[in-house]
Amino acid sequence: MAFLTTVSDISFCTFATMNIMTSYLKYYLKAETVHNLHSPFMYKLVSEVVNRKSYRTEYSIAENIRKKMLGSTESIQIMDFGTGGKKQQQYQRTISKIAAESSKKKKEGRLLFRLCEYFKPDTILELGTSLGISSIYMKSAYPKTQITSFEGSPETAEWARKNFTESGFSDITVIVGNIDKTLPEYLKNNILPDIVFIDANHAYEPCIRYFELLAKNALNDSLFIFDDIHWSEGMENAWNEIKKDVRVTASVDLYTLGLVFFKKKLSKQDFTIFF
Repeated sequence: MAFLTTVSDISFCTFATMNIMTSYLKYYLKAETVHNLHSPFMYKLVSEVVNRKSYRTEYSIAENIRKKMLGSTESIQIMDFGTGGKKQQQYQRTISKIAAESSKKKKEGRLLFRLCEYFKPDTILELGTSLGISSIYMKSAYPKTQITSFEGSPETAEWARKNFTESGFSDITVIVGNIDKTLPEYLKNNILPDIVFIDANHAYEPCIRYFELLAKNALNDSLFIFDDIHWSEGMENAWNEIKKDVRVTASVDLYTLGLVFFKKKLSKQDFTIFF
């Protein structure tokens, strides 16, 4: 572990830690258990999917890849487009560090698996491929699904493709480039996604922009999954704004992930659930 060597480092670390602690405390005080849910749809979703703890052998497909990536000593060049694609940067990063810090942890990855197994989506759009671990969780849950994943960094995308092939899922499509350009171009084909997983630029403005682009194509049964909704004040503001959107009929705050539904039969309601 690197030591903090400057006052600014210590101040930033303290601020970030306090922000996380404050946001989690608010979540904890508000969160409900399945027994408090009166919506039949939400009760079934939480009891059969969110709270399901039994191990599935299919989890090992993604988790073996993660284990391999954590043990890698190779480095790649990362192309980071920054907030809204306006601060493009390039830097070296190890595969093991990407696997440890940028890939979904087991808890969230397994939930992605269960959600896909439960809803059986024909199509999935993923913003932010990284090493492909989240894609593999989702594909292994329902192999018939067609996944299109967007990644900004070419070398990262290449590693993801290798992982897809090794997992037996070489039919997962990766579109490489600045998502602000590649996503609008892709959506010109009037793609109607069943599940959208947004794990790209973790900032207010791009998060809202992605939602607006994708919500135009949302179906009644579409599910949007947002990653790290409490990661920063900007992400929390984006999450709160998305929940209020008139097209959204129900939302679920799981702290690390946020679920958004468009089902017209649901009454407008926001749920905060222990996860």
